[in-house]
Amino acid sequence: MGRSPLLVPVLFLMLGIALARVGWVEAQDVGWALPALAALGLAARRAGARWGARVSGLVLAVGLGAAVERINRPTEVPYIDADPREAVVLEGCVVSWPRQEDQRVQFVLEAARKARLRVSVYLKAGDSLPELRPGARIQVTGKLRPIRNFQNPGAFDYEAYAARQHLYWTMSVSGAAGLKALPGSCPVSWTFGVETLRRKAEERIRQLSSDERVRAILLATLMGERDALERSWKEQFRVAGTYHTLVVSGLHLTVIAGALLAVLRVFGLGRGWLLLVVGATAWGYAWFTGS
Repeated sequence: MGRSPLLVPVLFLMLGIALARVGWVEAQDVGWALPALAALGLAARRAGARWGARVSGLVLAVGLGAAVERINRPTEVPYIDADPREAVVLEGCVVSWPRQEDQRVQFVLEAARKARLRVSVYLKAGDSLPELRPGARIQVTGKLRPIRNFQNPGAFDYEAYAARQHLYWTMSVSGAAGLKALPGSCPVSWTFGVETLRRKAEERIRQLSSDERVRAILLATLMGERDALERSWKEQFRVAGTYHTLVVSGLHLTVIAGALLAVLRVFGLGRGWLLLVVGATAWGYAWFTGS
C-alpha cells in the first residue's frame, strides 16, 4: 500500500458512490458532517493521532462519493409529445460551443432546466448560421428523437451516460433556416471558461501545421478531439493496434504525471506537495480534455 497511497481513499470513494446508488446513503444525510469530518481529520493529524486522521479521512471519502453520485444522478426523464417524423419547434439556451465536421454543425441546447438535446444542423450551400456562443437564446426547428441504446448485449449504456448529462434527445435540422436567434441571453456557468480555453488551444494547434493530417493527430492525442480525423486514418490506427493513442486516457495522464514528478523532484518538494500538485494537474488535464 505504501506505493499506492491513494488506493484506499479511492476504494472508499467508490463505496460511497455504490451506497448512494442503491439508496443506503444520501448526500443530504451526510452533507452537514463533511466539513466536521475534514476539520476533525486535520485536528487529529496535528495532534499526532494518525489513526483518527485516517478514519476521518476514509469516512469523508464515503461522504464525498455519495455527494458525487447525487450530483450526477439523472433526473426524471422529461417528456415531449412529438413523432420522429414531424417537425418540432423548440426554444432554449445554447450550453456548448458548436463543433463543425464537414457540412454538419453540432451543439447542445437546454430547452428547460436539466432537459437538453444535441442539435445537428446539416448545412446547405450559402448557409449562414446565427451566433451560437454559450448563453445565446435560439429557436430550432427540426425532427426530434429520444436517445436510445442499440440493445446489443454487453454494449455501453450510452442512454444512461447521456442522462447523467441531462441529455435526452437528438434533433436533426435541415439547413440554417431551421435556426433563429432570439433576443436576450442566458446565464453562463463559470465552467464555460474551461471550454473557451479549450477552444483557444485547439485554434493554436491548428495554426502549428499546414498539414491537415498532422493537425488532426495533434488534436486527437493532446485534446481528445477526433472529429478532424478522417475515417481512413482512424482505420489505419486500428489496423496497427495503436488507436488507443488517439484517446486521452490513463496512458496520457501517466506520462504527464511522470514527467511532472521528475521535474518537481529536482526542486526538492516533499511527498505531500508532490501528490497534491501532480494530482491536481492530472485532474485538471482530464477536465480540460472533456473528462
